[in-house]
Amino acid sequence: MALVTTLRTDLRGRSFRGRNYWPGLNGNMLGSDHRTVVGTRALDQDTFVDDLITAINAVTGCSVVVISRHSGGVAREAGVMTLVTSHDTNDIIDTQRRRVEP
Repeated sequence: MALVTTLRTDLRGRSFRGRNYWPGLNGNMLGSDHRTVVGTRALDQDTFVDDLITAINAVTGCSVVVISRHSGGVAREAGVMTLVTSHDTNDIIDTQRRRVEP
């Protein structure tokens, strides 16, 4: 379980957004509901990701992209890369597993 930063592109749909799971949550960062974080942890993560994207994009020939390898459940012959235009991190702790409760 981790805080998730969602990477967004100018296109809509699941194929055109990415999710990054960032570890590093201490127990004292959890809210009393154990589903959210307290304080500025989400803002700190969002700022870190913003700085990381800025640094990567500053390198000539490098960009942060979302890669879609499937469409409608079918593998694409070649992945589609879409430039990341924004991102956000909320205060909800998430997991990659579909049925797990934090």
